[in-house]
Amino acid sequence: MTATAAPATGELQQLLATLMAADDIDDHDLELELADSIVQRFPTACEALQARARIHLRLEDAEAARSDLQAAQALDATHWGNAWVRCLLAHAEGGAALQEALTLGQQVLATQPTHLDTLITLGKVHKALDAPEEAAACYRQACQAHPASFRAHNLLMQVLCELGREDEAIALIRAAQVPMHSYHMAIEYNLGTLLMKKSPRKAIEFLDIARQKMGRINNVQHNRAACLEKLDRYQDAIDEWSDLLEHEPDWDWPRAGRARCYRDLEQFDAALADLQHLKQADPTSTQHLTLEATIHFDRADYPAALKTLQALEQAQELQGEFLTNLLGATYKNMGDLDAARPYFERAIADDPESYRAHNNLAFCLLHNGRPNKGEATRALAVAEAAMALQPAQWAPHEHRARALLALGRSKEALQVFDTWCAAHPDDGTVALDYATELLNAGDPAQAAQRFERLIAQDISVPYCHWGLGKALAQLGKTEEARALLLKAQHLYTLEGNTHSVEACAETLANLDKPKSWLRRLMGG
Repeated sequence: MTATAAPATGELQQLLATLMAADDIDDHDLELELADSIVQRFPTACEALQARARIHLRLEDAEAARSDLQAAQALDATHWGNAWVRCLLAHAEGGAALQEALTLGQQVLATQPTHLDTLITLGKVHKALDAPEEAAACYRQACQAHPASFRAHNLLMQVLCELGREDEAIALIRAAQVPMHSYHMAIEYNLGTLLMKKSPRKAIEFLDIARQKMGRINNVQHNRAACLEKLDRYQDAIDEWSDLLEHEPDWDWPRAGRARCYRDLEQFDAALADLQHLKQADPTSTQHLTLEATIHFDRADYPAALKTLQALEQAQELQGEFLTNLLGATYKNMGDLDAARPYFERAIADDPESYRAHNNLAFCLLHNGRPNKGEATRALAVAEAAMALQPAQWAPHEHRARALLALGRSKEALQVFDTWCAAHPDDGTVALDYATELLNAGDPAQAAQRFERLIAQDISVPYCHWGLGKALAQLGKTEEARALLLKAQHLYTLEGNTHSVEACAETLANLDKPKSWLRRLMGG
């Protein structure tokens, strides 16, 4: 005799509701045990077989799900739940089957318009088809039909954040009355986690609500500390990390986070102590070497930074623009520009938009001895690329000017200084360099004017007295020049700058040398 489908009783419906409420629990085997017990108790109920088919699919056992579907169809070929399970199977198969899943899902909703799992599955199908707006509409419909559903609100919240509509997600959760998740998770925790990157301040607000609901949960505290770090509240983050480490001393995430914050506060010894703890816990790991290298670099311990970066290179983990540029910058700061250049070139290859790599490469091309024409030409191109990336930074403009000088194009080089000084009248450093370049280029009159302005602005006063004195000497104003050079020498003596005192003495000695017959003939 063939069994016929039995109508779903109140007890069965209650058990099935319990099974659905257990959704998203990590222990799917426990769910399967519950589903098996329901099928054993109600062997002729289509709904029991369909529910178990869904659990099999969660366990990625499509064959077992199809077996349950066939058994349910044998009991009642017209039952709407069969279309639901077929929709789930089509979604799990993916690819071309996604269109079939859409059709089947709509077929279910025609008779069961508030069926939660179908609405959620259709949302996932739309996401798989790269239609997030349609997915959001399905999840919203599920939220409206099931205002207490953690799963529906969580999925809608996620897709809204992916669409950049964080404020809408925030309003959704603030208005929702969603009970705690089946394993004691507040939905505010998930929202806080989603907001961490873009809106850490708002994320903290929801993480605090989650902490009130969930109690002392390490992940909540970890994410809150990470938000504080993103907000540059480094000491607050350190306090949070430290409190967490008192309870979980071997957890590497908070220890690495605390090390980062110590680095940002320039408490380098404390940062390295945390990293040393991580090394002792796992001596073979290279996970934290990047952070260690940046700490050594920031504290100007370039040999230690080099050693750490070379360890990453040996492990074939020196990849990406950041690390290759960092190794190049380490060699550069150690004075080995030949070793630095290839790493800046690699960094540019990894990221053609890297301003720092272009800027560093231009520096190496110009400062490794006197650049030849080829190096100066290349430096000019690299500097101009850096200028295009960061036009508001002076360094690439300076590299361009130096490259032009090396190519004998002094008029263009001086124009670079002039244009910058006109646009940035308060930039005393560049104005000082410009005055010096005018002096070197044989334009003492303009150089003198600029040195006078700098003295009035109280910028590098001893040097400007020396520069003005030298410019006036070239203009034949010997006595004025002598007074200025003596003043510069006196100021440098007060500073204890022996080298500059000697330079002033040399300039004064040259001032007193008799002119050669050729200089007298030329009127010099």
